[in-house]
Amino acid sequence: METTEMAVSELTVSDIMRTEVFSVEPELTVGELIKLFMTRDISGAPVVNRDGVVVGVVSTTDILRFALDEAEVKAESVEDLPGEMEGREGEGFYMTPEGTAHFPMVLFPGLPGTRLASRPVRDIMTSVTFSVRPDATLPELARFLLKGKIHRALVFDHRHLVGLVTTLDLVRAIADLPS
Repeated sequence: METTEMAVSELTVSDIMRTEVFSVEPELTVGELIKLFMTRDISGAPVVNRDGVVVGVVSTTDILRFALDEAEVKAESVEDLPGEMEGREGEGFYMTPEGTAHFPMVLFPGLPGTRLASRPVRDIMTSVTFSVRPDATLPELARFLLKGKIHRALVFDHRHLVGLVTTLDLVRAIADLPS
């Protein structure tokens, strides 16, 4: 279905969701997760156990939160980290205009050898999954993402994972609509 032929209120999650969903296992290490995120150019993924059951979601936010706790750094944001980013323009956590997520390895120079890198994903994942129905409208999706302050939702149809939808998918669909 072409998004240019419809109004926002007529579009549903199934019109814009990704049906090929990359997932990770809870036993994967955070170091391996970071490498996968970087090579796949993604910032999050569902966590699925060996039985195929979705047990959570993990994102760069989870990695950062855990890394800050591990480093015993308490900050409201990356910008609040005292002096960490001075002289390191372009090396922090940011999203490029193309949507590429860059992980802040420079904030934790020893990350590959730290306890964080060897910890399993199950230790840092968000065990609550945020899900929507495939027939939810885009305005319903937008309200859901805003209310949850989240950037991705899993799409379930009768307890079966059928897709993933992100804020970028929502923005892309709206941008494709005729003016």
